[in-house]
Amino acid sequence: MDDLGVQALLLLLGGIPLGALLGWGASFLVGARAGVAVALVLIAGVLSFGGGRLGWATWEEQRGMVAVTGRLLDFKTQTHVQQQGVMTERRTRSVSPRVAYTAADGIERITVGLGGSLAGRQPGDAVTVMVRPDDPTVARIADFQNRWGAVWFFVGIAGVAVLAALVSVGLALQPDVTRAPPRPVLSPWRQRHAARLTQSFKRAGAGTFIAAILFLFSGLVENVARTFAITLAGVATSIVCLGVSNWMEAPGRTLGLLSHVAMAALFAFLAFGLWHLGAR
Repeated sequence: MDDLGVQALLLLLGGIPLGALLGWGASFLVGARAGVAVALVLIAGVLSFGGGRLGWATWEEQRGMVAVTGRLLDFKTQTHVQQQGVMTERRTRSVSPRVAYTAADGIERITVGLGGSLAGRQPGDAVTVMVRPDDPTVARIADFQNRWGAVWFFVGIAGVAVLAALVSVGLALQPDVTRAPPRPVLSPWRQRHAARLTQSFKRAGAGTFIAAILFLFSGLVENVARTFAITLAGVATSIVCLGVSNWMEAPGRTLGLLSHVAMAALFAFLAFGLWHLGAR
């Protein structure tokens, strides 16, 4: 599964410039707008493939695991040096937990978690570890970051790429018009209530967005990850409200409503991951 994680990372690093290069080449044949759409579709396809493979492999691995109680030994500090020039270099430090566990065969082993996980724990604390019964050497610390963090990261990036690709394709397929299309005829009920409901949803969307941004800087929650999770959830709610208000104002904008819902679902997915990453 770690090999698939490396492959997904390589697809991320290689897929973006490759898609941009092919889209740039396509722009000479089909135009700039369509070229951008081609680039984003290729990037979204590559990232979705990598994220899908990683997610499926993680699901297969997690499905056969059983929980055992381990013990936090200590935190392993690693320093990574990255050369940025002839005279400069960048040093980054990661702190990874080392957890001892004993599987059904009675042998004590050690697994190392991802950097930053179990930050609120102390050496000697009990830690749940997921172990494969058929191969006790395969073990994961039973928290969201170590079990699903990589999948959440790649699927989130793929979701952003897919959403951008859909918007770009929609713009590329949209015909150039010199005048706006006629507004659809509203039903009597919608004629009576559309204006009031539209304003209500617009105010709710704007108010939720402002509240989410203010909450981000309020300091009410000390956990940074969960602060961003609540903010993203508020932004997702705001996007849905604004999408509904636009749809109420013009019923023909169903595609616009669906795009707002898709964008809100992506923000909600990111908020879900951040909330669980903030668990200690």
